[in-house]
Amino acid sequence: MRPSGVRGKAPRRTGYFLDGTEHCHYADAVAEDASKNNRRRTWLVACVGVILGFTFACVKGPTLVSWLFKPLQDSFSCSGSVNEALTQFVELQLGCAVLGAVLAITGLFFWRRFFRRRAEAKQSRLAS
Repeated sequence: MRPSGVRGKAPRRTGYFLDGTEHCHYADAVAEDASKNNRRRTWLVACVGVILGFTFACVKGPTLVSWLFKPLQDSFSCSGSVNEALTQFVELQLGCAVLGAVLAITGLFFWRRFFRRRAEAKQSRLAS
């Protein structure tokens, strides 16, 4: 049973206060979460770039290594030439993976910049 002087439900206390008497922790949590989200997205794009660069190196690696290929230097054993070609292939894979990450992060930067400028232009059109 309700006390006779109370009508309706009791006010609930939440972390969001409109009267400004207490500090709102909600805004800090949202800002921190947005920062984590941007960091995660940047790492995700970098990892995708690494995967794409590594895949490109695996697909086009033999062709690219053949540009650097020298004829067999030893007539009795080709192990030196094979080892050199494999070393060049591994270096090519690493280089393409790093290049893929750099290109992906650069693309993300320009992608965000484009949409930020687009939103600012739209907001300035609405304000005027």
